[in-house]
Amino acid sequence: MNPLRGVQSGQEGLVLPSRLLPSLRSAVAVALLLVLAACGLGDRGSTAQVEGLQYEISVARSLQAGEADLEVYGQVSGYTDPGGYPFADTTAFSLRDVDPRAALLVRWADGLRDDAGSLGEYALLYRDLDYVTSGICAYFEPVSPARPPECS
Repeated sequence: MNPLRGVQSGQEGLVLPSRLLPSLRSAVAVALLLVLAACGLGDRGSTAQVEGLQYEISVARSLQAGEADLEVYGQVSGYTDPGGYPFADTTAFSLRDVDPRAALLVRWADGLRDDAGSLGEYALLYRDLDYVTSGICAYFEPVSPARPPECS
């Protein structure tokens, strides 16, 4: 039996053994799923509800806000797991000069880290956030590599 007997593919006459086709199809399907997962397609991410509005949850490593910048806005009434990282409590804070319908902060539990380092003090809850016009860029460290690229 000729091991090169199989299905011919393309104009160049490349011959693939027919027993390899199911494995090749499976490998392509797995690779496609991995690419889609890496791009975040189909994953809405973690969300939180505050005062009837739904926000996306994000790490804000270099965000610096003092107590004078914060005002209690409401309570997080429900959220999907933000990557296994718990909040310290459910109090949501608005930031001075930032519309609370665009962005809020919630304190992370103490000492949370991931592969990139500390998560920072606060989780950023946001809805259709325009970093530049919202005023939130003023709260990110200007020279930090963790500063959102939208704030450059």
